[in-house]
Amino acid sequence: MTSGLDVVGLRAGYGVVEALHGVTLSFPLGSVVALLGRNGAGKSTLLRTLAGIVPVSSGRIAWRGRDITRVPPDQRVRAGLTTIPDDPNVFAGLSVADNLGVFGHGAPTDTVFDVFPELRDKKSQPAGTLSGGERQMLALARLLLTPGEALLLDEASRGLAAGAIERLYAVIGDLATPERAIVVVEQYHADILQRADLVYVLARGAVAWVGEPGELKGGTLPAAFA
Repeated sequence: MTSGLDVVGLRAGYGVVEALHGVTLSFPLGSVVALLGRNGAGKSTLLRTLAGIVPVSSGRIAWRGRDITRVPPDQRVRAGLTTIPDDPNVFAGLSVADNLGVFGHGAPTDTVFDVFPELRDKKSQPAGTLSGGERQMLALARLLLTPGEALLLDEASRGLAAGAIERLYAVIGDLATPERAIVVVEQYHADILQRADLVYVLARGAVAWVGEPGELKGGTLPAAFA
């Protein structure tokens, strides 16, 4: 697979507290990568660091061979990195339709309602009045409207009903093109293992294991990696 998003010796954290301890991993173009581990393992911190939100103390982040370690978040977005955080990030005071207009810069939104029909009758409703699951669907609309070339999803299935999760992973499968790298952080890992090409397990801010989904027998994380 072609080089996509590569991390070498990454150390990062919050103030004097280091959360990532020399992490090295690679997310090739054309792949869906599952990033697994318990709460506090460093998964969300890693995605925030890749997005440019958490500062790097040492190490290197490269996107398509270009060093982006010190590149600001907005420039990373323009370079093709799309991050969907674990907290649904929507404009609460705008309607669903207006949120979609902002996300897609005026692009047609029919596909969003095909994937998440729950939002179709709520176009004029303020996003702040939606349920948690509906806000998550609205946030995930970015995958359909402006997917980018690197998709970083932090527990995207949180708050979604089973049917919506199934549709979400179908979308992820459709978006997995040879020119795109997809990174999915999940704790409920059985579903993503069906779509993933590669799995990383983080524990205590370091890579504890890397391999193919089939090596995790029965879709269960070995205790040593949790």
